[in-house]
Amino acid sequence: MQLDTSAIAARLEAADALAPPARVRARLLRPRPAGGSRPWDCETEDGSWFVVKCSNNDQDSRLGLPLKVLSTELICGRLGWLFDPPLCPEAAVVEVPEAVAAAALHPRTKRRPPGCAAPGPGFGSRRVEGTVEIKGDAAGRLAGVAPARLARIAVFQTWLRGVDVSALVTPDGGILSIDHGYYMTNHRWDPARLAAPLPVKLKLPSQLGSPERLADPALFAPVLEELHAIPEAHIVEAFAGIPPEWGLSLELRAQAAAYVLRRREGVAGAVATLWRRSFRSEARAQASAGEGRPAQA
Repeated sequence: MQLDTSAIAARLEAADALAPPARVRARLLRPRPAGGSRPWDCETEDGSWFVVKCSNNDQDSRLGLPLKVLSTELICGRLGWLFDPPLCPEAAVVEVPEAVAAAALHPRTKRRPPGCAAPGPGFGSRRVEGTVEIKGDAAGRLAGVAPARLARIAVFQTWLRGVDVSALVTPDGGILSIDHGYYMTNHRWDPARLAAPLPVKLKLPSQLGSPERLADPALFAPVLEELHAIPEAHIVEAFAGIPPEWGLSLELRAQAAAYVLRRREGVAGAVATLWRRSFRSEARAQASAGEGRPAQA
């Protein structure tokens, strides 16, 4: 699929020229349990709660500008809201005032010194009460999540090339994708990788449980149809209005938007590989079981 990145850049530039997206203002930051980006629980001035990553988060600060974690988190969060129901918590730009940042501190740990918050625009993911965060399903928390909902998350994370994937299991048996900082091109923006015709490979992390739960092609049909029905303009607009403080150029955003549009065309083929792998695994398991089973009289 050939895409004109100059046309995408022109569309982004026009969107940037409109009124910038509203920023919610932080009133209070509290350190969350240790994480790679040292996130914060944030109460905003309207009384809402977000999980916030600041511009000096440990993952971004190692690499400098352009910030990868914050920009990718915001873009992926917006893309998740193009589905109905949304596949991610609500994403927002959270403005952290100087006084709020000065009063926030992550405590010292065995491996890290104390960590402060940075003022200015951060990324916020609206906190969803009663959820359980998972990276694997050793505790079996996915037993109550319907396979069709797992298929929706698998398609979303495959589309955006999820890396180090995480999810929230909701009290009603739903599931939401979170922690998108390493999506698209892993830990840093990589123009060469954005331009390369990379194959789309299914992202079926261990958090989604046994592949056999998703072996029915019918589970994927609705979300694949929904993905392809999203207007191209809406996908491109997810890359507009990125805080300039994060250093993501117009050209790089246009390349990333084109990359995401190209990957959309390959998701259905990637999903099809799941069934072939699943059937091969099942056949091997049955063969192994047969070899170890004593013959019946």
